[in-house]
Amino acid sequence: MKIAVVGKGGAGKTTTSAILARTLARAGHRVVALDCDTNPNLGLSLGLGIEATEALLSVRDAVGGDVEHAKTWHQIVERFGADAPDGVRLAMVSKIDQPEFGCPCCGISPEQLLGLDIPEGTVVVADFEAGLGTLTRLGETKVDAVVVVTDPTVKSLEVAVRAAGLAEEHTSGPVVIVANRVIDDADRQSVERVLLGRVLVVVPDDLAIPAADRADVAPLDASPDAPAVVALCGLASLLPAG
Repeated sequence: MKIAVVGKGGAGKTTTSAILARTLARAGHRVVALDCDTNPNLGLSLGLGIEATEALLSVRDAVGGDVEHAKTWHQIVERFGADAPDGVRLAMVSKIDQPEFGCPCCGISPEQLLGLDIPEGTVVVADFEAGLGTLTRLGETKVDAVVVVTDPTVKSLEVAVRAAGLAEEHTSGPVVIVANRVIDDADRQSVERVLLGRVLVVVPDDLAIPAADRADVAPLDASPDAPAVVALCGLASLLPAG
């Protein structure tokens, strides 16, 4: 089961990915959270902490030097992964300075990793890079669901519309819109008007999210009852693995 989370940078994509991954893990699924962003912060939002996240990134970037290459999905997740709260396994897609041609772990592209033989029963929550780059490169690779994260701003909604269209080409499963930082009915109506007819999860503007980020604590741990966290936890029930 492969779930892609996409959207404009700063829209809340990584927070959404982290809460989704941990909610699915709490429901009993074996979850791998795949950080595909060039500025990897998923470990922080999962609650791994800054030191452990940076250590994992260092290991990933050392391939071709002190760290052996990995040829399979299992090797990549084990060698370049770390255990996060609730049993989630975090793995990173990151730049490698000395790539080995044809090596899966050197592909550094989420589309290549998502095309590998992923064990049955594993749910992959892939936090894609900001924008539409990864979606446009998926080619024949299919995912089982796409979550498009947006906020009510014009630029973010523009990316969301294009992302939703591309997502429908790469999945036979649901495309769910997460409308983040919604302040009032006007914000909600802006999203509904632009993304008419799509499944929508409304996440209210909530100071608990940036407060958790400032404290280097996962929002799910810092404020599990905060309205935004509760709304994002509900996202899992709209996806196939939920």
